[in-house]
Amino acid sequence: MKLAPMIGFLLALVVAEVAAATQTVTNIHGTPVIGSVGRTDKIRRRSLPLYPGTDRRSMIRSRSVNNNTGSTPTSRSAATITVTNTNDIGPGSLRQAILDAAPGDTINFSITGTITLTSGQLVINKNLTIQGPGANLLTVSGNLTYSNRVFFIAENMTAVLDGMTITGGCLGGVGGAIASLIGAHLTVRNSIVTGNCNGSSGAGIANWGGTLIVSNSIVSDNQALFYDAGGGGIWNYAFAPDYHTFIGATLIVRNSTISGNLAYGSVGGGILNEAGNMTITNSTISGNIADDGNGYGGGGGIYTYSARDSPGSGVTSISNCTIFGNTGGDFGAGGIETSERNPGTEVLRNTIVAGNLASRTASDVAGIIETASHNLIGDAASSGGIQNGVNGNIVGISPRLGPLRNNGGTTTTRALRPGSPAINAGNNCVLTENGCGDGNPALETDQRGLPRNGNVDIGAFERQQNDVSVSTPFDFDGDGKADQAVFRPQDGNWYMNGSEAGYMAAQWGVAGDKLVSADYDGEGKTDTAIFRDGVWWILKSDGSGYDTIGWGLPTDDPVPADFDGDGKTDLAVIRDGVWWILKSTGGSDSIQWGLPTDIPVPADYDGDGKTDLAVIRDGTWWIRKSTGGYTSSQWGLPTDIPVPADYDGDGKTDLAVIRDSVWWILKSNGTGYDRIQWGLPTDIPVPADYDGDGRADVSVVRDGVWWILKSTGGYDSLQWGLPTDIPVPARQ
Repeated sequence: MKLAPMIGFLLALVVAEVAAATQTVTNIHGTPVIGSVGRTDKIRRRSLPLYPGTDRRSMIRSRSVNNNTGSTPTSRSAATITVTNTNDIGPGSLRQAILDAAPGDTINFSITGTITLTSGQLVINKNLTIQGPGANLLTVSGNLTYSNRVFFIAENMTAVLDGMTITGGCLGGVGGAIASLIGAHLTVRNSIVTGNCNGSSGAGIANWGGTLIVSNSIVSDNQALFYDAGGGGIWNYAFAPDYHTFIGATLIVRNSTISGNLAYGSVGGGILNEAGNMTITNSTISGNIADDGNGYGGGGGIYTYSARDSPGSGVTSISNCTIFGNTGGDFGAGGIETSERNPGTEVLRNTIVAGNLASRTASDVAGIIETASHNLIGDAASSGGIQNGVNGNIVGISPRLGPLRNNGGTTTTRALRPGSPAINAGNNCVLTENGCGDGNPALETDQRGLPRNGNVDIGAFERQQNDVSVSTPFDFDGDGKADQAVFRPQDGNWYMNGSEAGYMAAQWGVAGDKLVSADYDGEGKTDTAIFRDGVWWILKSDGSGYDTIGWGLPTDDPVPADFDGDGKTDLAVIRDGVWWILKSTGGSDSIQWGLPTDIPVPADYDGDGKTDLAVIRDGTWWIRKSTGGYTSSQWGLPTDIPVPADYDGDGKTDLAVIRDSVWWILKSNGTGYDRIQWGLPTDIPVPADYDGDGRADVSVVRDGVWWILKSTGGYDSLQWGLPTDIPVPARQ
């Protein structure tokens, strides 16, 4: 669901939600508290978040159907209760299992599928473990249309949520998916928290004065949608409900990905840490936004500060993380931002902070990082005081990362491409417990669970000998961002606007050639290439010359792609419904898939790193998956223009079409579809990842002007080429 309709939806549900909560606060505290006390600097909260509960008698039982349960300990041994159906209520349901459980019990599942809540949030007011079968097998949904979150962890409870997807929570208060209260100890592991929203802080998870551990999990695409509603992914808050008293809060994130979250007009798109202590290791924070589209917001990846007169608060330790492609507003950084007046203590080690933006300009770190060693900071002008060459830090250079995708393990990561300056540039002190003097456990593996070998790499990803490099399409300079590029038929010249390298040009081809640019040698840069009369002419980007390869007939349609998943594009043509593939690993395949009149749309639809054979016929997409089997999906009309790409950044190509300048995108992450008006009916669509956040941007070319609707917020318009030029990213 896109931003504008989501805001309209929330306006209706939040007014009543906040009004009711404010009345509750009035009854307990006397008068509602308006204005910021705990927040400083760039956080301009109009009203503070309302504490979702004061005791289990008044709030928890009045706002939930989980009545008549207490947290009185029992003497019996812990039991296991099995959920046997996906109903919301009644025998065998998850809600009933929570009601029946005693403190210390474990709930597991004999079923898979989606549990849709229609009777309010699930309240955990006893020590409890909920062990799901896996995030890809079980979903617990708040149903989005109801004004409730999904899970509520009561004060002083210990809870574990394991092996599930948590989605569809939406309300006016804190914690769109999960709210965990004072003294609680919550662990979220092997799970996905996605597609939740709220009108306060912590659209994904809110930790108010407790301990939150997020492990081997993904927190993505959650939206805190009203002004001053910070912490799109996670909110860590260390003050009591009076907003004055410091009580502490602890957030631990390890081996996890925080991506695509939004703090609308506030701070902390990925994480907002308000005076709590925070430790993040082996994790990726990418594609988060703290902005309202008009420049209001800051700390796109992380915003953190300490409490006044509370020594030891606001301690942030970040080790072996990748913080890339996040966006902030005019007054804050895109990557990491610390408060100017109450900065806390920040420790940054073996971490990449690069490719982040604020107001469409590079902005990686705002504020001063007190302790920093062996980091890679992309932008020297916003390095947080970190200097190139001091304490092993590398400043002012691109990390050469791949797109956010499944590179192995259970979470998405950004791979280090060959030649990345982050390779072997880390500090090996992280390999032993307390080796860096910070008390942290040893990091024996990277985020994916693969071993850290020799001299460790900087970032969450440790490059292995057999790792496959995945290139960003149409990235001629290898910086992870697609470049504007055109072919001028009258003189055979290519003109590329490298997002890092700047202007590039090459004379390659003649009028009538078919453009087949791709990364054929697997070194991370798109090669200039054409197909003419059954011969492929490839000008290699590494400067080592060119290749000419005969593969196909003059009337064949070229469909180059990486069908074998080795990181190199394979030569391929389609003829009368038969795909002829010359594999870069050796050998060839011929596969019948489709009819002669079908439109070929090969792409990686299942996210396994291999391109799937796919065609469109009369609006139906027929996809032969490289993992086995096939799917058929109706999406679009026979006259629509197909524009498949990974628009949601989950590593899987989304089905998408254009009709009369409206883009219809069916998202592969299961959060529905987007309808986006962009361009004119006569424009040439050129979707690609121009901002390097791992998501394709909706884009068109009109009379030589590129109009790019950035997935990180805002848009760009750039004159590049003539009206008669052929845009390279356009469908040939």
